[in-house]
Amino acid sequence: METAEVSIGIVDFNGKVIFLNKLAAKLWGGKPKDYINKDMEEIFPKEIADKQLKFLQEVIKNNKKKTVDTSGAIAGKTSWQHITVQPIKGRQNEISSVLFVGTDITHRVEMEEKIRHQATHDNLTGLYNRVFFEEEIKRLDTDRQLPLSIIMGDLNGLKLVNDSLGHKKGDKLLGKVSMALKQACREEDIIARWGGDEFTILLPQADEKIAKQVCTRITKSCKELSKNLIPLSISLGYATKKVSTDKIEKVLARAENRMYTNKLLDSKSFHHSVVASLKVALEEKHYETEKHAIRMCKLAVRMGKRLNLQVSQIDSLELVALLHDVGKVGIPNTILKKKGKLTHRERKRMQKHAEIGYRIVRSIPELSLVAEEIWSHHENWDGSGYPRGIKKENIPFLSRIVSIIDAYDVMVKAKRPYKKNVTEKEAIKELENEAGKQFDPKLVKEFVKMLGIKRQT
Repeated sequence: METAEVSIGIVDFNGKVIFLNKLAAKLWGGKPKDYINKDMEEIFPKEIADKQLKFLQEVIKNNKKKTVDTSGAIAGKTSWQHITVQPIKGRQNEISSVLFVGTDITHRVEMEEKIRHQATHDNLTGLYNRVFFEEEIKRLDTDRQLPLSIIMGDLNGLKLVNDSLGHKKGDKLLGKVSMALKQACREEDIIARWGGDEFTILLPQADEKIAKQVCTRITKSCKELSKNLIPLSISLGYATKKVSTDKIEKVLARAENRMYTNKLLDSKSFHHSVVASLKVALEEKHYETEKHAIRMCKLAVRMGKRLNLQVSQIDSLELVALLHDVGKVGIPNTILKKKGKLTHRERKRMQKHAEIGYRIVRSIPELSLVAEEIWSHHENWDGSGYPRGIKKENIPFLSRIVSIIDAYDVMVKAKRPYKKNVTEKEAIKELENEAGKQFDPKLVKEFVKMLGIKRQT
């Protein structure tokens, strides 16, 4: 019994410990000698001792084996035991003591708890899942819980983050909004991930005023947690069941409709804030500063006017000039700020910025009209560019203009960690040398004429 891998103890009918093996004593927090010949009341707090004595007396009274699952702590970690308690009879068939044998079931209990948790919770956010939420609605849809409010929320920008920065960043965004919801809600509120980028909150005994207050706190919490590239924003809608005759399904539908209405109203301001955040992030992350973007925009407008473009085309050209390198927010600083030449692998990674920029801009309705142009601003006239290797007129017209303006400004004005600037005349010479290869030859001629600088011979 001393070396058994189960906890074993013998207690007399008065609750005094007669025998205890090492494992049983360890569960109690000591050694066998600390407990032998001591009563339960000397070992445990009165409430626990009374409970154990009651259980002991029940076994003795019924003269029958009994089992129970109980928990204890070993070295600060909770341990679960399956305890079998049975009476020990003496020579005259009288009950002299009680034997208990405990088997460690910690792993089983933890696995059962994990399965229960997975069945009711969303793995990514830790919030309740839709199945659990729908069961709770049925359970709480009673007169006692009235007024019963429901909040629906839709996370803004998740697709943008997934498409531009990857699903890991998107998962982090979901984690942050989950934190914001938990911070804003009451302890009794039930928060669930409804699916994708949608969330639901059930507020028992909460009227419209309380629901509105929770929504306000959620919005505030989102702002406080918005320290990343993409602003943390969630569009919300709420509705309240006030009388028992009101169907809970209709309340849920009202909350959802209000949420979608608010999302339409929020989307424009959200997308503007995304653009602002992208510009700031690019300035902080890359050697190309805001001044570079401003110079690009000015040259783009001048070039557009010289080519007699329509006002809408000039506006689009200016937008491409402003955001042409926005995809670099998804490129590591180790590559962007490297002073020496990039390796083949690093160069391939750097070239991904055109595709990342395309995905970012395509995800924003107000900017999507120039997504193709941003994707193509590194394509070359002769087909040697990237990412698709298209050539000549297959390259969007505005992309061809921006690639010339970008090359010129980078050579003359922008600060590059790997190369010194050149004079305006040297830059023009380089542009003319690349006409018909990297650049559209007709556009190079027009650009040079616009600058009014004679070529250096």
